[in-house]
Amino acid sequence: MPRARNIKHSFFKNDLLAEIPPLGRLLFAGLWTMADREGRLEDRHKRIRSEIMSYDDCDIDGLLNSLAKHGFIERYVVDGVGYIQICKFKSHQHPHRNEPPSALPAPGQHSASTVQANNPAPELTDAAPADSYNLITDSCNLIKPGMTSPCQEIDGEESKLAKPKKSGKFDECPAEFEAAWKAYPRRPGASKKEAWQAWLARRRDGVDAALMVDGVRRYAAYIVASGQSPKFVKHAATFFGPYEHYKADWSMPADHAPPASSKHTGFANTNYTQGIAQDGSF
Repeated sequence: MPRARNIKHSFFKNDLLAEIPPLGRLLFAGLWTMADREGRLEDRHKRIRSEIMSYDDCDIDGLLNSLAKHGFIERYVVDGVGYIQICKFKSHQHPHRNEPPSALPAPGQHSASTVQANNPAPELTDAAPADSYNLITDSCNLIKPGMTSPCQEIDGEESKLAKPKKSGKFDECPAEFEAAWKAYPRRPGASKKEAWQAWLARRRDGVDAALMVDGVRRYAAYIVASGQSPKFVKHAATFFGPYEHYKADWSMPADHAPPASSKHTGFANTNYTQGIAQDGSF
């Protein structure tokens, strides 16, 4: 049954996927719509062709082999029946909650072999040397012992090594941000979490943390000097946003400077009766 799936911009930017012929890339996206919620479907050439490539003259088996060779799908056999597993399917797709569970066996179940029943993959055993590799048939991906799938990330990762965990959790705010938040002028409805997200976005853009902290201090001094009401203070998320308010000078303009002190002082202490005659003349 055809299903609605998502496609990301990284699909078109993937240089490894670009090595596959255009019809192979189209086939790959089409497989998503045939796969179940676990990213599995039966490896049936005629059915796949009729569902996805009915208007194109192409070698479905060859294109599937190319996708498997580059690690985007895994072709395997369980009890004599061929299946396809779309690699990292659940990392990129979010099946509807009402989709039924997969009724197809996963790779590795029931002594499954990869690719073709008459050309099984070599066994992966613990007896292999720790630094050796086993090559999955019809795949250019080297698989270490203990790994059961040649699948790799769709967004261009060339190995099964886990991607580095991104920093930036709200409960892991660095000291620089905490200093900036503490110095930032208070205003109603201020959101520290939104401010942190904006801060983090600028840091990922390469903005120096000290530059933003200094900007906060200048802005805080400006708010005090101008006497602005807290409700007119910018949201911190806006201050750290793409308009780069933290780079502004935030000095008081001349027409808002406090009036200069008068040179005429001391009137209250002056004795105005001195020098006045009794007739009122000076």
